[in-house]
Amino acid sequence: GSVFFLPKKPAPAKHAGRKKARVSSPERVPFEPLLEGQESSKATQTRYDDYIRAIQCLEKKIENFLLTVNESAISDLCNFVKNAYNKGIDKEENTKFFKCVSQKLQQANQNHIVFLNSMDCTDLKRTEKQVVRQFFGREAIDEDSDNDDCSNEYQEDCQEDDEASICSIDPIEDIVDMNTLAQWYEYNYQIKDGLKPLSKLVIIIQDFECFIPEVLENFIYMCSHYQDRIPTILMLGITTCIRGIDPLHENYSYSVVRLLKPVAFYLQTQKARCDDLVSQCLVEDAQCMKVGENTYEFLLDMFIGRKFSLSLFVSSLKYALMHYFYTNPLSILTTIEPEAIHSRLDLLNENHVEMIRMQISFREYVESKLHQPAKARQLLCDDYYVKSLLPTFSQNMATYHQRFAIALELVIFLQEFLQECLNYDVKKLKSRYELYSIALKKPGLGENEYIQILLDDLIKIDPKQIGELLQIFVSLLKNVFDHVDNIKQEYEDFYQFLIRSKEIENDLTRPSASTRSAATKMKNKESTILQKIEKIGDDYKQLVIDVINYLSIFFDENLRHYSTNTLFEIFYYQEDISILECAFVPKIRSAIHAALGLSTEYINCNCCMVDSDDESNEKDDDDWDSREQILSTHNDTSILYKLHLQCGKLINVRDWLDSFENVISKENLENRKLNEKEVVARFIKGFEELKLIGIIGSTSRKTDHFKRLSWGKL
Repeated sequence: GSVFFLPKKPAPAKHAGRKKARVSSPERVPFEPLLEGQESSKATQTRYDDYIRAIQCLEKKIENFLLTVNESAISDLCNFVKNAYNKGIDKEENTKFFKCVSQKLQQANQNHIVFLNSMDCTDLKRTEKQVVRQFFGREAIDEDSDNDDCSNEYQEDCQEDDEASICSIDPIEDIVDMNTLAQWYEYNYQIKDGLKPLSKLVIIIQDFECFIPEVLENFIYMCSHYQDRIPTILMLGITTCIRGIDPLHENYSYSVVRLLKPVAFYLQTQKARCDDLVSQCLVEDAQCMKVGENTYEFLLDMFIGRKFSLSLFVSSLKYALMHYFYTNPLSILTTIEPEAIHSRLDLLNENHVEMIRMQISFREYVESKLHQPAKARQLLCDDYYVKSLLPTFSQNMATYHQRFAIALELVIFLQEFLQECLNYDVKKLKSRYELYSIALKKPGLGENEYIQILLDDLIKIDPKQIGELLQIFVSLLKNVFDHVDNIKQEYEDFYQFLIRSKEIENDLTRPSASTRSAATKMKNKESTILQKIEKIGDDYKQLVIDVINYLSIFFDENLRHYSTNTLFEIFYYQEDISILECAFVPKIRSAIHAALGLSTEYINCNCCMVDSDDESNEKDDDDWDSREQILSTHNDTSILYKLHLQCGKLINVRDWLDSFENVISKENLENRKLNEKEVVARFIKGFEELKLIGIIGSTSRKTDHFKRLSWGKL
């Protein structure tokens, strides 16, 4: 995934002596030629280059997402740190957020950033040492043990990015406590004649809930004692974001909370973060690989169902990209601009064209041309004619993606507008990622009942409020008008609706031209106003009806299902999600059963190998598998597991113990006899492990029996 702080690349080693000239050999492309080896080497190279560009583009999108997802919170935090002395989320995501904050603070005010981790701050002395050493950019190495690595990845990141501000400070080995640090700070960083800016010490505690309260309390007291000499600011990462700063009041005394004077900064909600992630990675870019319904649901499960893990989402999407470009020879037509697709047509041979003809959407396109036999014959027989149509298909798909993204934005603005006007329940509103999920399912978002509900509710609003909605639509289309040319007609149509609403509004306040006397005007004033209000009300209602009819047609056309486009199979990744599940969803239960049932193959040890003579003497049945043989050298848990496979629904504990004793009695038979207590202890240990794993369970039917919870064999 995207990383903010990258290690510096080591400089190439310089070898003395004369350099030998080497003949440069072409690098081997990691992708293999497809189409049974008929794909040209240039097409394979192009496919690999497109994959590399797609991965780089995805990493830039993720990096931009991480920088902008909490932009307002980062800005507020930086302003808070700047003005401080002038008088929930997953831990992984907290780490990335605090890295952004650290980067901003160091760029703005040359502050010193210290990262504290609960694993490295088990007592006050170690915490103090972490702060002092990170303040000077030195690694926090525990002097008591050479093997105890107190530093972590956050300190290394700080050391690399703090190089400009910290390298100018000469490390002082004598500084080992806060008192000496305060004296050094007063000497070097006090404001002298207003020339030096006040540099603050920002201590970031990323996993606040994991800290030992007593250690953190003492550290807060110590920082409070030196706050007049060292301007210190604590940033606490609280993952229980639903409760706000309640963990402070629950686990710490009132005196500590009073010293902290906490100010809460709330990050973007996980729902909003998921919306931004889906929008930037899957919706906005028209020239990229799209995912089908099943793959999209898998990606959502990786993000939402795994504690909003961004790394799992990115890894799954990268794997899908790799599999798409590695296995699809037509992927060279996906990421290129439609205007430049002519350069790729020369890379297509007859096998590519035949693969295009095999697509279901292309067959439907041929069937639509059956009333023109000459064209249908060309589509089936003329390879050059099929190639000539590819730029048109590519342009149509790019146009569909652009218009789809705009129509989706209009739906989001529409439901937010209705929520304000009609006091919608917020829970009933669909988020962006939910709307996109509906759009990927047939028949598409345009024909979904949710869109019809929104349009029906649009009639319920005050007709005078329709101008506000039209102004929102016009502003949105105006912003995208510069880079989306095919939306010009819709922009003009909504603009005309807006002009109509303004004219109707002006009619209400426009004085009527009349040459009658003042007495006549006063006499007919009441009737004139009533007629005008009635006429304007009818005009508003007609305008609302026209807007609703226009939106209904617009949504049906632009939010239709992607399968309505010809050759959509080239642009959408629709492989079976079992490919992704094998890579990212571990089958823990199957792995446990394999380890217990096939322990010899799992461990690959020599002590458990079956001799060929023993194998032939045991059984002559062809169905018998030597791997099912129970050996005394196996692990006790594995022996009990194989014995339990020979039982029915209920397992008699006494019979199980006797069988276990018969198996293990074969080991060390020449040396000593096994003690009965040792046998029972080993049985209980293996028995409890199987119970903990979920292989067996207790039953109320018989006290001396246990029931099987797993069936079948590998």
